[in-house]
Amino acid sequence: MKHRFLLDFNIIYHAVRGVDEHDEPDTTCTELLLLIGRNCHTIVVNSYLFEQYLARLNELFHTKAPALPPIYFLMQLLLKAEKFSQETKELPPIPQGVEIPREDIQIVRSTLVSRPVLVAADGELRDAVNSSPILGVRAVRPAEALALAHDS
Repeated sequence: MKHRFLLDFNIIYHAVRGVDEHDEPDTTCTELLLLIGRNCHTIVVNSYLFEQYLARLNELFHTKAPALPPIYFLMQLLLKAEKFSQETKELPPIPQGVEIPREDIQIVRSTLVSRPVLVAADGELRDAVNSSPILGVRAVRPAEALALAHDS
């Protein structure tokens, strides 16, 4: 079964640097991006996400990338039409009564267009999404997404 993933911005950082959310060595996010590409899953991208991914990658271009070169993410996943799903619809608002951390509102709004699996290392974001069934979105840890990405 093919999956559609929307990646929180930190997932890219973790993949390139080869670390977890505590900056400890961990290859989960690196392996996730490699499997998404290898097993023909897709990354959901809209103009907001694309800009944010590029901004994060630009910051990482100037650092040593011990795990995954930033150019891999850009060339293999964001610039190949078969690897990403470009969404152009207007982002819907967060439903009334749903509490999302302020810094994560645009990410969550981005999931509401086609409801891909949200991959987030941030527990507060995952908890906010998963405790709001009205969103119709599932947020998973990178390790859970890695298990899904093994599907081919």
